[in-house]
Amino acid sequence: MGTRPRLPVAVEGRLIRAAQAGHRRAREELVEAFLPLIAGVARVYRASETITRLELMQEGVVGLLRALERYDPALGVPFWGYAAWWVRQAMQQLIAELTRPLVLSDRALRQLSQLKRAHGEYVAEHGREPTGNELADRTGLSHAQVGDMLALERVPHSIEEPVRGRGRGGRVRRAAR
Repeated sequence: MGTRPRLPVAVEGRLIRAAQAGHRRAREELVEAFLPLIAGVARVYRASETITRLELMQEGVVGLLRALERYDPALGVPFWGYAAWWVRQAMQQLIAELTRPLVLSDRALRQLSQLKRAHGEYVAEHGREPTGNELADRTGLSHAQVGDMLALERVPHSIEEPVRGRGRGGRVRRAAR
């Protein structure tokens, strides 16, 4: 997968200007030219069986079109360099919407991020999983908040998903996909 579409730079610039001016055919040609790159990004974000690659690509096209609306060629940034961020953001948002059962506030997302960071640091330092109290001490969150945050982070599984048996602590482990 290359980093540039199969368009000469001059043609790409002409298509971008025409698409920004509202020419539908130019926008369609631009999307078609960047589809292989969008597909490459979709391959990276293909994390869940609940989201198809086609859905990710469709969201990627939406991200590309958002980038097209905001792109300023005068800044000298290559279009794909700018658009790739918008494509990734659109795909990440789709994944978040479809895989997370609840919509979390910004504050809750920051606390969850803080909790994950503290968890990773604890495991790196001690070589074992921290208890809820140890995580609460590290983050300044209450034990109840830590429990709530950890419950939000659990990925729901289908009732039809095969089970491999019991892991450490008697927990049921899910089969690898």
